[in-house]
Amino acid sequence: MQTAAFTKHLFQYEQDKYYPLRRIPMNMRLKLDLCGIKLSIGDWSKFSREDREKLVMMPYEKPEEIAAIRKRLLELIAACEGDSTETEPVRSPAPWTATSSVPATVCKQIEALGLSAPTQEQWADLSDVQRFALLKLTREGHENKKLPLALKEFGLLV
Repeated sequence: MQTAAFTKHLFQYEQDKYYPLRRIPMNMRLKLDLCGIKLSIGDWSKFSREDREKLVMMPYEKPEEIAAIRKRLLELIAACEGDSTETEPVRSPAPWTATSSVPATVCKQIEALGLSAPTQEQWADLSDVQRFALLKLTREGHENKKLPLALKEFGLLV
């Protein structure tokens, strides 16, 4: 691809000075959870830049779009003789779509950094992919140095 149109699908905190899709971005991780594939970073790195960019830009709002992503991923994994595995797709409603309260794990991890957890209103105002990112970045036993950067980018840290 000649353009960097795919970067609009990425968060600033995910940007890499060498190539933004060197790692699997949150947008793609969300798609993987929805279509039930645990993609290894090794397989991701075997995909061409063009394939990575196309995957990131693929829509995922409708069941047929998720099915198309799954089909394409399985084709790419087979082509590279990858070691990624299939898992159970996230059931509906997905945890990141719940906006009535901030998950306890999110509050706990953010407060452990000495920061204020988002209010329920702030949580509800985030996009699905932002809530997904915060759920991933605050998993129990998961240290992520990018959490403060994500909080700042999402307007939760002043």
